[in-house]
Amino acid sequence: DNLKEAFRQLDSNGIGGIDKKTMMALFLVLNEDCDDVRRIPQEKAELLFAILDKDGSSQIEEDEFMSFCDVLLLEFEEASAYKTMIESCCPKMYSSSWFKNFRNAVKSDRFELVIDFILLLNAVVIAAQSYPELAGKTVSEDPKIADGE
Repeated sequence: DNLKEAFRQLDSNGIGGIDKKTMMALFLVLNEDCDDVRRIPQEKAELLFAILDKDGSSQIEEDEFMSFCDVLLLEFEEASAYKTMIESCCPKMYSSSWFKNFRNAVKSDRFELVIDFILLLNAVVIAAQSYPELAGKTVSEDPKIADGE
């Protein structure tokens, strides 16, 4: 009943449909005033209108508007045409379960923390090795170590 009332209010001319301009204004109001509804960027608003306008009439009729809440719940993902080298050259390996687990591990926050720790540790070691020179002390190299013996 609430959706029907909302439709009647948006169809202020009583023509039985809501035009695109009104729907875009509705999406803008939802973005600004409704914290319960996630933000709808302009390009997604255009896509949502196209999904709601099932008959392609450039107007949302009442029956189409009734699916409005369902359409708002849709999640959109941008698909990339980019393929990794592994995906292109070794599709079996790319789709294997162990590689999927590996990819998920690399994408995780824990992996990023481990890499950050390793970089920090590396910086500490370099600073410790370089400290005598940075402090202005003369450093003499052992010729055996310099040659790798």
